[in-house]
Amino acid sequence: MAARAPLLTTLLRPQTTVEALAALAFALMAVGAVYETCVALEIIPLGAVPGAAPPGEAAVAIAAVAGLLLGSGASGANAARHDTRSFWALKLLGPVAAAYVVARFYAFDPYYAPSLRRASEGGLVSTPWIALIVALSLGAAALAAVRPRLGSTCTFVVLLLCFFTALVVRLGH
Repeated sequence: MAARAPLLTTLLRPQTTVEALAALAFALMAVGAVYETCVALEIIPLGAVPGAAPPGEAAVAIAAVAGLLLGSGASGANAARHDTRSFWALKLLGPVAAAYVVARFYAFDPYYAPSLRRASEGGLVSTPWIALIVALSLGAAALAAVRPRLGSTCTFVVLLLCFFTALVVRLGH
């Protein structure tokens, strides 16, 4: 008789490539959200001259944006599957993407360093747009919990919106 895996291990361990990609995307975006939150809270300081980003900002931004693209690919692939999966990371891709975008929106803009001007203080992206992104991401997560295919389709769209928002959030100042 084979031993049964503990429930927690079964829930956390990806079973397919799509689930593994979703978990990686989740991790990349979560790191980006934590980093940008640390910048917004002044835990990680801006540079001392205009345009000087906080240390590691480029690498973290590239990783988080890669996570957005990877997550949208995983969501799209999951929506296209006949046997749609309901893995935890697939359900949470929307909220973690929105968390990254919100943190980036409220972080300080390196263009104005060393003064502490947030990306939210003017520019192309507005607060109502950020609120819409958050609402859509939470809706996609709720749908993913009850209707995985529809939720994955919505998550795919939300992650693409987050991708473009993350790219332009600091433009137009």
